[in-house]
Parts: sequence; C-alpha cells; structure tokens
Amino acid sequence: FDSYFGTFPGAQGIPMAGGVPAVCIPDPPQPCQAPYHDTADVNGGGPHGEASAQADVHGGAMDGFIEQALSGKGKGCTNPNDPACTQSTATAVDAVGYHTQAEIPNYWAYARDFVLDDHMF
Repeated sequence: FDSYFGTFPGAQGIPMAGGVPAVCIPDPPQPCQAPYHDTADVNGGGPHGEASAQADVHGGAMDGFIEQALSGKGKGCTNPNDPACTQSTATAVDAVGYHTQAEIPNYWAYARDFVLDDHMF
C-alpha cells in the first residue's frame, strides 16, 4: 500500500512531518531505513516466494521486508522469474520506496474517484 499510496492525501500511509517521512523501517544491518521517494519506473523488489512473503509479514509485525530484500541480492540470479531473487539493481531497497501522483497519476485518479482501502491489513 505505502509504495503507491503512502503519501495519498487523507490515507493512513507513511507518517510525514513537514513533507519528510517520520518513520523508520527495521533494517537488520543498520538501525533502520527511512522510506524514500522512488521515481524509478521499475521496482523489482523481492524475493517473492512464499517463505519470503511470510517473513515479510512476520506474524503481522510487517517488519521483514528489508531483511528479505537484502537476502536475495547478489545471488547472481539469471532467471528473472526466480522467486528467491531480488531483481532490483538499485542501491537502496526499493521495498521502502514510495511513489507519488507524479509517477502513477492513473492510480491516484482511481483512488480519488473510487475507493482506497487504507485499512486492508
């Protein structure tokens, strides 16, 4: 949700203070990683396998995304559909990047004109 609508007006997404994320996401090698504005057209994310998805959610804590993304980097993956790989080549973990209306205007138009479910989890 936060990747696309974390900064959508009125949504309970990324807590902001003065236009800057006021939250930090657990990052095993560092204390944490703040969300960042990601303007990339492609976000590889991952790994996307079942075990990684369960580790991302981490029993409802939703704090395993960075750890899983880092676990899939540098494996020399040659199959882009391998769910154990992180496909992103970005130096930052794109799992904590967010987009704004500038990158995804159609999605924001749908959210504005229809229903945006910001309490799905």
